[in-house]
Amino acid sequence: YVGACDVSYKEKIARGAIVIYDLKEKRIIYEGIVEKEISFPYVPTFLSFREIPVLEELYKKSPIKPQVLFIDGQGILHPFKLGLASHFGVLYNIITIGIAKNKLEGEIKKMPERFMEAEPVYMDGKISGFCLKLSKGKKYLWISPGNLITPREALNFTLKFIKDGYHFLMKRADILSKNVI
Repeated sequence: YVGACDVSYKEKIARGAIVIYDLKEKRIIYEGIVEKEISFPYVPTFLSFREIPVLEELYKKSPIKPQVLFIDGQGILHPFKLGLASHFGVLYNIITIGIAKNKLEGEIKKMPERFMEAEPVYMDGKISGFCLKLSKGKKYLWISPGNLITPREALNFTLKFIKDGYHFLMKRADILSKNVI
C-alpha cells in the first residue's frame, strides 16, 4: 500500500487528509480526514511541529497502514536535513518521501526543461534529492527521501508511481484537505 498526506489551514484549524492506494488492485482503498485546532505558529523550517500532530492522528486512525508514504513537504532537502517527511518517517519507522512544491534547500546545476525530466539537487556535495519538471509551465516537484529510502530510490518510486496514479493520489489528498474548510 502507498499513501499520500496533505494538510491545509483555515485560520487556526488544520485539516489533514490521507489517501491510501493498493498497488496490486490499482485503486484507492481508503481516505481519511481529521481536523485539529493548531496552536503552534507558522515558523519557516519548523513546519513539522505544526503538522505532525495532524499526520499522527490521520495515521493512527487509518485501518490500513501504507508501506510507503508520500508527504506534501520536505524530506532531507531541508536546512536541518529533517523536514516533515523525514520527521514523520523516523517517528513511525516507515518509508517516507517528501514531495514539495518549492525548493527550501540545496543547489541545482540546471533546472529540468522537459516534462518528467529530473535533475539532482545537491547538499554538501552529495545528491540529496531531485527536481522534477511536472508540466509545460514552471511547475516543479522537489523530491527528497524522508526515511528509509535513498534519493535515487525516492525519485524512481515517484516516477513509477506517477504512471500508476501518484499525481492523482497527491492531488486527491490535496483536494480532501482543502474541501469544506
